[in-house]
Amino acid sequence: SRCEPGNTMSLGVEFIDITKALAKASAALPVGQMVQTEAFSLFEAMSAVEIGNPKMDAAASATPLSVDQLIADGAAPVDLSNDQVLAVIDRLLAMEATWHHGAALAQTVYTSLYMLQPDRLEGSCPLLAAYVRGVAATCSAVRWLVLNGAVSEEEDFNILAMGLPLEETPPPPGGARDEAAVAALGAALDKLKAAAKAAGTGAPPAL
Repeated sequence: SRCEPGNTMSLGVEFIDITKALAKASAALPVGQMVQTEAFSLFEAMSAVEIGNPKMDAAASATPLSVDQLIADGAAPVDLSNDQVLAVIDRLLAMEATWHHGAALAQTVYTSLYMLQPDRLEGSCPLLAAYVRGVAATCSAVRWLVLNGAVSEEEDFNILAMGLPLEETPPPPGGARDEAAVAALGAALDKLKAAAKAAGTGAPPAL
């Protein structure tokens, strides 16, 4: 059956719908075989893989969600269990190490929504809030040292911040933001020590 006239008709193009024929033919094919024309080549095969794949087909890419939209959809909950807090910290450690090995901040540490909006954690998860602020201060300090010390080539260490909150920290390290991060980490450590002493009560301490 011929397709209903659409935008293609104005270009002098007319398509024939062969969906049913292909479905019928493919149902009879074993794994590893396919329906193809004589002109089929590897180029067409790669195009078939790319078409409709949001990572490879620009026309199929959906509009990316903003940080606020992702958080509204529940992507970064703040009511976390102890295991979940430790999992986030472990992941941030891995991403920070990856950054130190040459990857970009925007593709490692700052893929975490907690890093982009740490204030959300203050009331419900102070330990993770302190750790997140510590990571931000550490990244800022390391980046400043590399920039001002001229101790690394660009292919060895990625100094680009790409507009992330990291750029808002005025150099050199040791400013008000860093002092606040150290104070928050100290308070979190004191809380953990107190929780460890009270662990004999049978109730797991909240992180």
